[in-house]
Amino acid sequence: MCQRNPEEVKGHTLGVYELHMDKQYFLTPYLANDHWSLFIISPTKNEVFSLDSLKGNKEKNSYLLSEVIEDVFKRTKFTWSMVECKQQNGEWERGFMVLGYMMEFVYTYQENFPTNIWKTTRVAAQKDIDQLLRIIMPWFFVKMIPNWSCWCTTSVDYVLYRVY
Repeated sequence: MCQRNPEEVKGHTLGVYELHMDKQYFLTPYLANDHWSLFIISPTKNEVFSLDSLKGNKEKNSYLLSEVIEDVFKRTKFTWSMVECKQQNGEWERGFMVLGYMMEFVYTYQENFPTNIWKTTRVAAQKDIDQLLRIIMPWFFVKMIPNWSCWCTTSVDYVLYRVY
């Protein structure tokens, strides 16, 4: 979206910020070139943290979203940090990685962020993805789909759904 319509992305980013100026952090999933990454924006602290599961050198200028963020918050000079986070093993995990980063931020890191932050570049294993799915899928079905309940066993492959 940043490539096709940066003005729309700027407008949306500014609109979300104006509606939620009382929030300290904004989690911003970002899709570019078929790859998901996560930006954690803190306008109050003038900081942006980028979590990208692709191996390789990463810097602020690697992302079009960085230009959008700086343009939206013109009054702000941000400090940019590329976070050491779990890396994906193949091509298919990228969306799951961002979901995991978001969940970990909400449940583990936000209280003392950025003092408490990811500090691993290990490759995420299939068991990491399976654990993420075991945690988020029951919540998703119960919260997002009215009149559904979900029971999950220890196997991600075996999920039962029932309509009330």
